[in-house]
Amino acid sequence: MKSGGFKKDIEIDWSEIDAYQHVNNLTYFKYVQSARVDLCAQAGIAISSQSTGPGFMVARTECDFKAALNYPGAVEVVSRITEIGESSFQIAHLIFDQTGMIAAELKDVLVLFDFATNKKVAISDELREKLIGFR
Repeated sequence: MKSGGFKKDIEIDWSEIDAYQHVNNLTYFKYVQSARVDLCAQAGIAISSQSTGPGFMVARTECDFKAALNYPGAVEVVSRITEIGESSFQIAHLIFDQTGMIAAELKDVLVLFDFATNKKVAISDELREKLIGFR
């Protein structure tokens, strides 16, 4: 799955290391959050409360940890849209360490949301096409 999709490179920060001298489990979610926000911004989904367009809410996230990450180092997060529904879509993420080994597999379900009306909204045809571009 390393080709295609959306890619984000992230340097591992020393502050992310836990008592066992590897990257803390919560940090894997932080890496994916960074990729998720950038992917949504590129698709035209609002990522700021200052925007008038629809944004997203995370309805579900899950992680299968495969390998420890260490400092110093870097990761590459590769994200792909795997499903698109009426008002929600799923993103599958792989976190690769700097040797190319998979460190984690994550999945998100995001709901397109209008924060002005406090309701979910349908994914437009235009947005659907943009999301398809991240498959």
